[in-house]
Amino acid sequence: MKGIIRAGGLGTRLYPSTRAVNKQLIPVYDKPAVYYSISLLMMAGITEIQIASAPRYLPAYRELLGDGSGFGISISYQVENGTVSFPDALLAGRDHIGTQGVAVVLGDNVFIGETLRQRMQDAVKRFQKTKGAVVFSKTVADPREYGVLEFDGSGSIRSLESKPQNPRGNDAVTGLFFFDANVIEIIEKAKAVAGPSFTLADLLRIYLGEGRLHCERLDESIQWYDMGTPERLYLACSAVRDFQRRNGSFAGSVEEIAFDNGLIDQKQLLALSARMGNTEYGKYLAGRASAIQPELGTIAK
Repeated sequence: MKGIIRAGGLGTRLYPSTRAVNKQLIPVYDKPAVYYSISLLMMAGITEIQIASAPRYLPAYRELLGDGSGFGISISYQVENGTVSFPDALLAGRDHIGTQGVAVVLGDNVFIGETLRQRMQDAVKRFQKTKGAVVFSKTVADPREYGVLEFDGSGSIRSLESKPQNPRGNDAVTGLFFFDANVIEIIEKAKAVAGPSFTLADLLRIYLGEGRLHCERLDESIQWYDMGTPERLYLACSAVRDFQRRNGSFAGSVEEIAFDNGLIDQKQLLALSARMGNTEYGKYLAGRASAIQPELGTIAK
């Protein structure tokens, strides 16, 4: 399965912070937001990732991440203007997707949790058996700003509503999706009828109508944040800090996941840690490379 990170939004709700910097490049506590998206895909075993963003931001992504080989993966780049729809973004990535399925992450979404890696691996295994499309949901207090799922008595999806004023449930659709290789053909056929008004919700409803839309419901062990506003960005940063203090490990660590997955070796991890300078993150990675748990200093305080 391939991976796509959508990072083309304008980030207007975070102005002035995002007037000159892409939202997915600003820090979520101690690392760029895009790190959390990349690490999420790597947890699922995905090593071929495309980042889609506006042309003026792509040089910064290339400087930060290169071609991904430093992390033992492949990263390519796709131009995406801020107003392009989700289905059109998939069409633009058709060459990247090829004949395989694709996992799509909205780059302003942050997932954190001790069980996250295992949950991603299990979700991929189920997807490989069922195919179709998969949404990841999370129970929220006020789902009116999200896509909302309703389930029947067996736990299957009954309906999907986009930002309803009177939600039928509290299960919000998060910014992580799996689609099988048929997604490009489905979009092309649907757009021929619906035209440019065809949306992500419309795409998901097609899969739902075919009985091929599945849901991975994330429990309380996994936290999810859409960092689209200053308040949500603050909550995401606080959650990452609290997680790292509590667990003595780093959330969203691309370098560590690459090492754990055997994509890079000890020498390469040490080189990556040296690039971090005298930071707690760099000390942590150096400790992992030497198989000695580092002192976390201020993180543990």
